[in-house]
Amino acid sequence: SSGINAEYGGGQYCRDDVVNSITQSISESPEMYAFIVQKLFLAVKEDIGQQPLVQVATWAIGEYGDLLVAGPCDIGEPIEISETEVVDVLEHIITGSLCSSTTKYFTLNAL
Repeated sequence: SSGINAEYGGGQYCRDDVVNSITQSISESPEMYAFIVQKLFLAVKEDIGQQPLVQVATWAIGEYGDLLVAGPCDIGEPIEISETEVVDVLEHIITGSLCSSTTKYFTLNAL
């Protein structure tokens, strides 16, 4: 989670190319997919106020959601996340007033 906070500590909004660069970096690290999607999911489950974080997280959930609900990954503390829990978080993002239309677009694509 400290890496996530370091990336997004700059504030609520960032340029679109930053989100694109981060998603590109994630896509180039297949050995880390399960760990990354779990950490991003847990981060947005706690706080949907940082739009770039939510955008990257929902992109990752859309791409690697099967790994998210497949069970614990080999890295870090084992956690179990259900499909229902994922859908509930995504629904909260879509219906929440904190999220921009761009963030909601990312979220709809994740579903």
